[in-house]
Amino acid sequence: MNASYPPGSLWNVRLTDTDPDSRRRQFDAYRAMAPEGRVEIALSLSEDVKQIAMAGIRRRHPTMSEEEADRAWLRLLHGSELATYLAADSPHR
Repeated sequence: MNASYPPGSLWNVRLTDTDPDSRRRQFDAYRAMAPEGRVEIALSLSEDVKQIAMAGIRRRHPTMSEEEADRAWLRLLHGSELATYLAADSPHR
């Protein structure tokens, strides 16, 4: 990619397991997609990440209920304070 992105941007991540030509073709394909297609891919990847995180939570805490696992995921994603606020039985809701 020739574009310059700000430091820390996800676009600056180097895909070390992908050769440069394949990476370029993949980004070209993303650029050619309609916005709806890019959103669909992003949502799918987000769901995949959540499922991987939830599997890790369940593996580390096999006795957790589904609700407790959901809260643990919220803590990972948003931090303890916001996860508590977002909890369904929170007095803040």
